[in-house]
Amino acid sequence: MKVVAGKFRLFAFLIVFGYTLIVIPAIGLADERSGEEETSKTHLISELGFISGYGKGSVYEGSYQVIPFILHIGVDAKVFFPNLVGHKGTLSFIIEPQFNRVTEPEQDIEFGIGVGVQYSYPLTERFSPYILGVVGPHYLDLATETQASGFIFSCTAGTGSYFFLTKDIALNIGYRFRHMSNAYTRTPNYGIDSHFAIAGLSVFFR
Repeated sequence: MKVVAGKFRLFAFLIVFGYTLIVIPAIGLADERSGEEETSKTHLISELGFISGYGKGSVYEGSYQVIPFILHIGVDAKVFFPNLVGHKGTLSFIIEPQFNRVTEPEQDIEFGIGVGVQYSYPLTERFSPYILGVVGPHYLDLATETQASGFIFSCTAGTGSYFFLTKDIALNIGYRFRHMSNAYTRTPNYGIDSHFAIAGLSVFFR
């Protein structure tokens, strides 16, 4: 029980760390601009969404399968770069706390936080494709013959599309490739590469 409580405290710390890394500096920049006359309003948080799906990779013991549960937070880059105001596409800094269920090769968990960037571009009023890159610390509870458990680093690249149901609510459908390893801080460290099909729902603040 103490081990589980310790893991949840660590997960909470990672969320706070990621929030501090991006959101707090953004608030400071927003305050600096508060006295200026703005031609268009820029929200600090531009997107809030939830993502799940299915991921599959391989380890020595066989198939590595994951069901992700990801909170997707977008911070509009216009807060940092006012010259982006008026650009049709959207550059966002993203924070993704996540708690994922490992189903194979045995029941287990992985959790952590990712910080990165995303760029989306509306091709139509309802259809907006995007690309993203996310990196961050994770904790893997499962030890395999090819990858040690414990602290680990996750690097993710992905693409997808938003399909807008209303002006501010969209389905998020996409693909992600993720590499996890521990930068040779422990052995074994062959890494785990996984392919993800993801789906989610996002609310946008414009």
